[in-house]
Formats: sequence, C-alpha cells, structure tokens
Amino acid sequence: MAEVGPFVQAVLAAAGKSEKEDISQKMGKLSKKIEDVKYEVYHALHDEYDEFIPNLTATLELSNQVRTVSEDMQSLSARIEREIQSQLNVSATEYQDLSSRLQESNGILGILDKLVKIHDSLQAVKKSLAQNEFVTCANSLDKIHELVASPVDDRSKDIKILSALKTEYTVQRETLKHNIGETWKDNVIWLVPEKGDTNSGVVDLCVRCPCDSDNLLVNILQGMERVDILQIELKKFAYKLIKHVITPIILNSNSAVSVMKKKGQCLKVVCSNSGKVATPQETFSNLTAVLDFIQQYIFSVDLQNGQTTLQRLGLVLSKDMLSLIIEHCLAPSIPTNTRDLEPYKAVVQATEEFQEKLSCCALIGKENDELVKYVSNINVLFANKKCQDLLQKARTLMTAEIHSMVLVTEEEGLGDSAPGSEEKAKRLKKAEAVYRSGHLSGSTFKLPKCFISVSVQSLVTLAYETLHEACTSSQQCAVQLFYTVRNMFELYSTVVPTFHRDSLTKLPQLAALHHNNCMYIAHNLTTLGHQFRQLLAESLQHGTATFLDYVPMIRQLGTDCLLGQMSRQKEQLMECLQGANGFTNVAESDSSESSERAVKQVLFQLSHLQNVWQEVLPETVYFKAMGTLLNSTVVEIINCITALEDISADDATLLHSLFSIIVDRASSYFKSENAENNALASLQKYTPKWNKFKEMLLVLNAGLVEISDRWADGKGPLANEFSPAEVKQLIRALFQNTDRRSAVLSRIK
Repeated sequence: MAEVGPFVQAVLAAAGKSEKEDISQKMGKLSKKIEDVKYEVYHALHDEYDEFIPNLTATLELSNQVRTVSEDMQSLSARIEREIQSQLNVSATEYQDLSSRLQESNGILGILDKLVKIHDSLQAVKKSLAQNEFVTCANSLDKIHELVASPVDDRSKDIKILSALKTEYTVQRETLKHNIGETWKDNVIWLVPEKGDTNSGVVDLCVRCPCDSDNLLVNILQGMERVDILQIELKKFAYKLIKHVITPIILNSNSAVSVMKKKGQCLKVVCSNSGKVATPQETFSNLTAVLDFIQQYIFSVDLQNGQTTLQRLGLVLSKDMLSLIIEHCLAPSIPTNTRDLEPYKAVVQATEEFQEKLSCCALIGKENDELVKYVSNINVLFANKKCQDLLQKARTLMTAEIHSMVLVTEEEGLGDSAPGSEEKAKRLKKAEAVYRSGHLSGSTFKLPKCFISVSVQSLVTLAYETLHEACTSSQQCAVQLFYTVRNMFELYSTVVPTFHRDSLTKLPQLAALHHNNCMYIAHNLTTLGHQFRQLLAESLQHGTATFLDYVPMIRQLGTDCLLGQMSRQKEQLMECLQGANGFTNVAESDSSESSERAVKQVLFQLSHLQNVWQEVLPETVYFKAMGTLLNSTVVEIINCITALEDISADDATLLHSLFSIIVDRASSYFKSENAENNALASLQKYTPKWNKFKEMLLVLNAGLVEISDRWADGKGPLANEFSPAEVKQLIRALFQNTDRRSAVLSRIK
C-alpha cells in the first residue's frame, strides 16, 4: 500500500479527534439520561412495591424510557466498536475510558431492564388473576422467578428494591393459590348433611361453571398443578367422595344416583338408612353413575405429564374404594349355602364389568385386578365364610346365658341329637348288639338323666348338622367343615370358662350345669367322628376323622368346675362351724346359742345345695357331691369333739341333742324319685365317716359299761370307727377319774 502523505495523516487525525469528541459528548448525555431513568424507575418501583402507591401510567412510561435508552445504548456501543476501535493505535487510553463508561452504563441499564421486566410480569399476574386465567398467571410467575433467581451482576444483591420485588412475587404466588382454591370451591360445590343430622341422606355434588367459561375447570386444574396444590385438592375431594358418596352407596341398599341441570350440572345421591347391605350389582350401577359424572364434568382434563386428572385422582382414591367394595359389598355377598353358588356367577360377571370400567377411565391401572381376583376363587371364599359363620354362631351360643335348661333322659342314645340317618341307626343297632354280647355295660351308650343348657344342646346339634353338610360337599370344603367342628369344641374349652367365670364361681347351680354340659359334649364326641367317617371326604377316612382327643379335656373342664365349686362350698361349711368355737362349754348360754346357730347354718347350706343340685346333676354325681360335703362336715365335728379335754354331763346332753338334728336331716339329702334307691344306704355309701359320727353320738349319751360293750375288745362297732386313743380321749373328757373309768380305759387297747 502506498504511504499516506503528512497532510492526509493530519486530516485523519483531526477527523478522529472530532469523532471521539462527538462520541464522548453522546456518552455523557446518555449516562445522564440513564441516571434520570434510574431515578425514575427506582422511585416508581419503590412507591408501588415498597410504599404501595400504584401509578400505572408512570410505570408504563418508564418501560418505554428504559426501552429507548436501551436502544440508544446499543447504537452507541455499536458505533464505538465500529469507529473507535479502529483508532486503537491512535489513542488506546481514550478507548479504554469510553469502554469502561459504556460497561458501567450497560450494567446499570441491565439492572433497570430486569426490574422493568419483573414489574411488567407482576402487572401481567394481576391482570391474569382478575380474569381467572390461572395458567397464564402461573407462566408469568415462573418468568418472575427466573428473573429473580438469575442476577445481572454483583451489584444486584445490594439493590433494596429487588428484595421488595421478591416479596411481591411470593405474595402474588400465594394469592394465586388462594384464588384457585376459592374458584374451585365456588364451582365444585359439596352439599352434604350437617354433622349430627342423621335423618338426611341426601348428598349433592354440583359443578357450576359459567356458560361463557367452558375452559374454567381446565384452567383451574392445570393452574393447581402449576402451583403444586393439585395433589392436596385431589386428596380432599377423594376424602369427601369416599365419606359422603361411595361409602353410603355401598352400605345402603336404598341408594339412588341421578344427574340433573341446576345452574350447571349436579350429581344427587340419596341414601336411606335401611340397614340392608346393597347387592354388588346395585352398588356397581350407582358407582358407575358417579364415576361417569366426575369423569365427564370435572376431571376430564389433561395435565403436562401426559396424565389426566382422573388418573391422578385414582392414585389417592382407588385403594380405599376397592377396600370398601371388597369388605362391605363383595364379602357379605359370598353365599353360605351350596345352592347359592350357581347364582353367584352373576356377581362375578358384574365385578368383571365394573373393574373394566375402572380401568377404561384410568381410575385404576390395567394391571390392577384386585376385585376380579377376589371373587374368582368362589369355592375357597364360600368355604371360608361358611366356616367363619359357623364359628360365629358357635361363639354366640357359648356366650349365651347358660341357666336356660333342658332335660336329657337316659333313653336318649349317643348321637340322637343329630338329624336321622340310616347310617346312625345301623351304628346304634351294632352298639346294642355289642352290649348284649356281654362285653359292655348297659349304660355305655346312655347319658344319665340330667339337665343341660339349651345353648349347649344347640351347639352339639350345630356340630351334627355341619358334619352332615360336609358329607355332601366338595373334598376341600368337607375338610374345612370338619376341622371347623373341631375348632368349635376347642373354642368351647376356652370361651365358656373365661366368659362365664364369675357365674360359675359364685352360683352352684350354674357350676353343676356347666359340669353336665361338658359331660354331654364329651358323651357325643366319643363316637361323633365314627358316625360320619365313611361319609366324609376320602382324606378324612383314614383315622383322622375323630374327636376322641377332646373328650378327656372337656370332661376335665367340667370336673374341675364342679370340684372347684365343692371346694368353695366346703370352705363356707367350715366357716359356719367355726362359729361354734370348737363346741366347748356348750352348756353355757352364749356357747349354746353359737353352737346351735353354726349347726343350723350348715344344715341350711346343705339344703340350699340340695335344691339347686338334685334335679340338675345326675343322681350319682349329686349323691357323691352331697356325701363329700356332709362327710367334711361330720369329720370337722368329730375332730372338734375328740379334741375336747372336758365334757360335762350337760355339755354331752346338749351336744347329743344338737348333733341328732344332723342325723335326722341327713337322710333327706339322699332321697330320689328312683324307687330302688334307699336314702339311708346312699347316705352311708357316699358319707364314709357317717357311722363314725353316729358312734360318737352314742358315746356322748352312753355310760362306761355301754362304751366298753361297743368296743368289745377291739371287735365292736366302736372299734371299727375310732382308734383306741380317740376313745380314751372321749372317756377321759366325759367321765371323772374313778376306778371304773380306769378299768374301762385299761380294756381299750
């Protein structure tokens, strides 16, 4: 390139200097203008977001001013880059100064631009809120969040007005949430009975969107998702739907669901407290109407992630709804009779159709087959429910009052409580043949005459009926029914002693009844399994169909109860005798009265037991019980008398008279309707120390010679009952120390 002459260089230098001076002047003017705009922006934003003095016209002008200054700044920046940078070799210092001033102005301008954009977005938020454009409002808030979260430079954190704008962003976001929630409540309205109003069973779910706002619900639901409150509102809606609509529909058979126009669309659910459980078909029909309504008028809205609001509702609703349907609709509908199994196929089909409906509307996933899976194995469900019902009936009988009695006669053979069958007749005939052959006693297959509880008779009858049904059932069901009968009697051994503990402890008659009940059950269990073994499922015919293992346990249960009651009665009798103070000095008035009172209390107690036991217990058991208690009484009396060291003649006379009352009354405790029974013989048989007691009475009223004669050198009746030491003790207590007494004592050895 040809060299430039000195003149040309001088001209260019002069032009560059002039250009730099022009740019510098413009830069100064622009900086002043930026300062003016900055002041106006800060002042306006401070008034509106810090002092809360809105001025829409002024803020719009600020936006235009910032935009104009920004354009001037961009023009000047381009000019500096284009014209001044080429003159770097002329004046690098001047260029750096201009660049620094330009960067400073650009930084300030960037902050002003950010503030204005935030302000514009906040104005857009307010406008969208006023028009219920919730999605647009959420978009503006997201834009503000991006602006607030991205600083322009380090000076942003020192700008106080920016903090006020952040606060305003938070306020507007919460305002959006509140407005969406209120608009949702205004347009999706629940009209439910007030708390405590048990007479009203009407629930209304109304959707009231204005006619000119077809997309309002879409805007509401999508806006909820954008501000993260959709899940909360869906949970609230699901809770109300379960409580006020789905549960009443499932629990009441008289439910009606209708859809009507009433300032929008309204779903009306009417449920009456009929007490009946709705059939599955009725329930599914009503629930389908409800689901169609909420799908068509409320939740047919697509969300950003590709899901619909109905799918999102299903995530919080389906688990509880399916559980309610299974527990309170399908489970009660399971039949308990074999004849009802075939008609139940209609329920299975209705369940399949309803599950398909739930899947099609995406309320549950296609892989969710919980309802159909439940009803598909109807045979198992039938057997389980049948067994549960049987155990519940059995438990109801066990917890019923046991004082209602029924007489069991000796003519009632083992198993006669069961419905008649040829097989049973054959077994009884065979049992009688065995008896006639001389191998068994005549009472082997008979229960002694006694009273048992009506509830226990019903329990045994239930067991027989269940085993008869097991004989005609499928193998699996037969096995379950058989073991259910076993469980009944195992349950009996646990429930009755626990549930009736107080009654069995305090009331002698109920203790006797419980004893008889246990003996009656054990009596039937002895051959219950053998009666049905050949008729039951093959798996039960090889020795497993038996109840013999329960027989000792249940017998022991009854025996322990009666023995425990007898022990308590004995304690009461001994307590009565303690009032006699060992029958010392009975000739004295106080001792005479206490001794007489003690004997009368004993006789009264024994008479009471006779009244409550004699007709209830089998005769032999009753005689044993009374004989045991009477024997304990006379043994205590004998021990008291033989322990006395001094018995005066008056004492002996009074004691003989007092104890004679016991002798006179004792035989009455052993009388019965059986003509062959001898009361006195039964008294002596079941009261081992009765003869000893009578011998003691003879000694109290006898002389030394008579006592010596009854001893008869250790071979007489007195020697059979008393030991030599006891007789000597009685003689020493009754008679004074004389030669005759010494002679008699020497012969007793």
